[in-house]
Amino acid sequence: MTQFVATLANFYHVVAGDNCHVSVNECEIVTYDEGVDGDVIPVYEMTSTLAMDTTETTVPTNGDIHAALAEADTILRDAGWIRVSDWEAGENSYCADVERDA
Repeated sequence: MTQFVATLANFYHVVAGDNCHVSVNECEIVTYDEGVDGDVIPVYEMTSTLAMDTTETTVPTNGDIHAALAEADTILRDAGWIRVSDWEAGENSYCADVERDA
């Protein structure tokens, strides 16, 4: 099964323009970990392969992050994606697991 991650870029050094950007990338298995039950758990890493082209939001990179995340959810939903994990903050973006909305 292919995994996907949505990214909301919210730092001016990583976006073209003044507003936050949303995209979806494919992920690939890079290794496996052993779970607490002894199960084998794949560890994924985001690739550069876009599954959804980058879309600019209306929220500036220095704007309200809650508004940017809400708009990102709307953009994803309108493009046929659904977020299946919480947004996690990184150095210059927020990431969340997404799936195709069936």
